[in-house]
Amino acid sequence: MKVRWMGAALWLMMLESSAQSRVYKCVDGAAAVYQQMPCPGQAEWRWEIPAEPPRPKVKTAPVPARPPAYRRSPRTALHRSLPEAAAGVRGAVIGWAREPRRCDEARRWRAQQLGSSTRLDYLQQRQLDDAVHAACR
Repeated sequence: MKVRWMGAALWLMMLESSAQSRVYKCVDGAAAVYQQMPCPGQAEWRWEIPAEPPRPKVKTAPVPARPPAYRRSPRTALHRSLPEAAAGVRGAVIGWAREPRRCDEARRWRAQQLGSSTRLDYLQQRQLDDAVHAACR
């Protein structure tokens, strides 16, 4: 029971003064006491604890006044000067229609490459199949 109390007292002393640099072990009869003040008689043991070195200051980059995402690029200014932008018309045309001619050409190219005398490895066959897939979708 005494060991727990002494351990708790030692722990509290360590929390209280973490910046101190000396710990003294004083023996009073059968009980040992650890303290930061010198013992009234002769100390049984004294520890020299080196001070913790100061941490270097971290330099941080200055915060810009306006985040880069909100800055307007010259391209945006160019688009605003177009007549369509003034009228409020914006959009893009994405063609979803399949082009049969491109698909047929890709299939012929794949058949020609597979029919040649050289054997193609897996990666080359995969590239041919991907080209056909991209042309036929």
